[in-house]
Amino acid sequence: ANAMEVDTEAVDGVFCEAGEEVPLSEDDTRLAGHPTARILTIGGEFNAPSDDAQDWLPRAAQLPDKTTPVGSRFVAAMWPAVDYLGSVEQMHTPLRVPDQVIGFDEHKSCRGDRAVPMGDDSNGTTCPANMVEGMTCAAHCTSGAVANGTFICVAGRIRLESVCPGRALVKMGDKVLFTLAAVASRCPPLKQLQSILAVALEVAQDTVDGVFCQAVKRVPLSKHDARLAGQDTAWALTIGGELNAKIAEAKDLLPKAAQLSDSKTPEGSRFASAMSGALNFVGPIAQLRRPFHMPNQVLDFYASKTCLGGRARALGDDSNGTNCPATMAEGSTCAAKCSSGVTANGSFLCLAGTVRLESVCPGLGSVTLGDKALFTLGAVASQCPSPQQLRRILATALQVDTDTVNGVFCEAVPLSKDHADSAGHPRAQTLTIGGDVTVDADNAKALLQKLAQLPDSTTPVGNRFATAMTSALDYMGSVEQLHGPLHVPDQVTGFSKSCRGSDAQPLGGDSNGTNCSATMQQGETCSATCKSRADANESSAAANGTFVCLAGKVRLASVCGGESDGPVTLGSKVVFTLGGIASACPSPERLRAILASTLGVNESIVEGVFCEPGQEVLLSEADARLAGLPKGIEVTIGGEINPDGAEAEGVLEKVKQLPDRATDVGARFADALFSHVGFVGYLRHLHPPLLMSRQVTIFIVHQPGTTIPVPPPIESAVESTGLASGYLAALLVAAPLALGMMAVAVCWFCAKYRDTGGKKAEIEWANV
Repeated sequence: ANAMEVDTEAVDGVFCEAGEEVPLSEDDTRLAGHPTARILTIGGEFNAPSDDAQDWLPRAAQLPDKTTPVGSRFVAAMWPAVDYLGSVEQMHTPLRVPDQVIGFDEHKSCRGDRAVPMGDDSNGTTCPANMVEGMTCAAHCTSGAVANGTFICVAGRIRLESVCPGRALVKMGDKVLFTLAAVASRCPPLKQLQSILAVALEVAQDTVDGVFCQAVKRVPLSKHDARLAGQDTAWALTIGGELNAKIAEAKDLLPKAAQLSDSKTPEGSRFASAMSGALNFVGPIAQLRRPFHMPNQVLDFYASKTCLGGRARALGDDSNGTNCPATMAEGSTCAAKCSSGVTANGSFLCLAGTVRLESVCPGLGSVTLGDKALFTLGAVASQCPSPQQLRRILATALQVDTDTVNGVFCEAVPLSKDHADSAGHPRAQTLTIGGDVTVDADNAKALLQKLAQLPDSTTPVGNRFATAMTSALDYMGSVEQLHGPLHVPDQVTGFSKSCRGSDAQPLGGDSNGTNCSATMQQGETCSATCKSRADANESSAAANGTFVCLAGKVRLASVCGGESDGPVTLGSKVVFTLGGIASACPSPERLRAILASTLGVNESIVEGVFCEPGQEVLLSEADARLAGLPKGIEVTIGGEINPDGAEAEGVLEKVKQLPDRATDVGARFADALFSHVGFVGYLRHLHPPLLMSRQVTIFIVHQPGTTIPVPPPIESAVESTGLASGYLAALLVAAPLALGMMAVAVCWFCAKYRDTGGKKAEIEWANV
């Protein structure tokens, strides 16, 4: 283009093929710095207006002749681009070929139904079913207002956004759109591509918006490129994006965006270098569409998603509902109402359409307060990881303790087939992922920075998150922040229900109440108190086993066995309590069978199982679709396993996995519950499962009136009064008499039975 003094877009179909290596003369060797060079074949086409075509032919003929202005400019421009340039000659006379294709839009039209309007006031779009290149349309507003921003069809893809905001906020400004075609080994991650474009154009990263990279098809590589790539083919990519700018800045950004495909310009050089550093192979890059300026477009949209106040569940014995309105606005807070009139601990927060955090009126329970950092991500993936799996992934990515990651959730909404295909996976879904991390106030700022990096796979945090999610799911696509991470101080970081000590019922004939306090806190233990045996001059014995307060319920047994009681067997117990949401509770018998089958143990060692239904709760949209019901109930599930000592640790590990559907144990448990009750939502441990040793596993309680008195032995150390001899004499006399009477009765019965022919109808069995 420089040599011919024509516009760059007039030069088309250019190629350069390196042929065989040839030796150079001594003079050329000194110039080149090496003894050989390659024979190049260079060609191309000039798209000339019909009136100018005849003038361009002689100019093209002058390209090899450096004595002409055209040839001089060509040689001067080639020298800086290559190490050495020798002779140049025409391989054929330049040709003029009329009526040829100089442009073809292979992207055809855009599908209007892929334009997705945003905002509470939106009601479809004005887009036709098929949109031709460059056509615009907009959201249709229910209120009759004019939508903010427009959609536009560019290179077969709907670009930009259109919003009927309703109560939401919209930020407007100018945009510069660009679209590139490239050949490379793959698409870079979108966050990385955004960073590459920002570096190349020397703009802030948040100026670069709406980036995309689509792998269109596999294309064969030349021999030279195949050697560089290490394979015979690469992907033809379509890369695009938008630059947010003010009107004055847009004019400066247009030529910069136009230079992205030209590696001889500073912008193109930085772009090519960054792409080459990110990918195994990068081939030619070209402008698929000339960059253009679109004024008055949507730069940002602050969705005003509301929350259902009914999903805020107050905790604690003193709680009496909440002060949350039926519909909560984005960012609004509310709290539990306390019957005692005190202020609740913590608050609920409406964030990205979900009620977050906890509020507690503890009553006699215990509450821990601290700071929380909240985040919400939007992602495209094949499915949601389980809550426990997601918790581990986030802890690994953020390099924090798993116990500090709480309130995690993932809600999936299936994409349409077209959108799933566009995303790159047939089962792709849009995920909303969120959670909160407990943090010291001093470390909150550093944690917020880490949370902000979760979607960016070019950062250490984002790379760990992407790697862990990719290994856990069938497919993982793009990730973005739905809002900036938030620091919220003075929130509930822990809450434990208390137990009533009077619920601890001691066992055994020697029991004399318990030493349990009136109110027991989480994890507190106590035991039965045993009577002293004054007649034997003994002090009170220690009880067998202990009671323990777990999740508001007194568990296990404590025994002071009496003289007439059976033996007490002690062993290890694994104790657990799960909380969750389901459509109903299974029966104790069924739950016991489910637990035994899930854990691979005998039913005989599964004891104390229970499932207690709690209050009715509104289900999330995803869970409501799965359950076929708008509501579910809170359930508390618990039990005890009595393993042999050698098996105790293994059983404990299995019990820990019960709520985790990413494990075999958790998957079996969830499937069994689901098949029995119809719907099971999330499950979580209400306390870490406990392995408690020296607990009561078997105790046979004495039932009054069933014991046969046995006389003291003759060899008793007590001084004899002749009574023992009397007992013996009476026994010697009574025994033969009793045997004789039994023999008479048997003989009478046999005779009677024979006389009646054995007919039961004529014999009063009850009397016999």
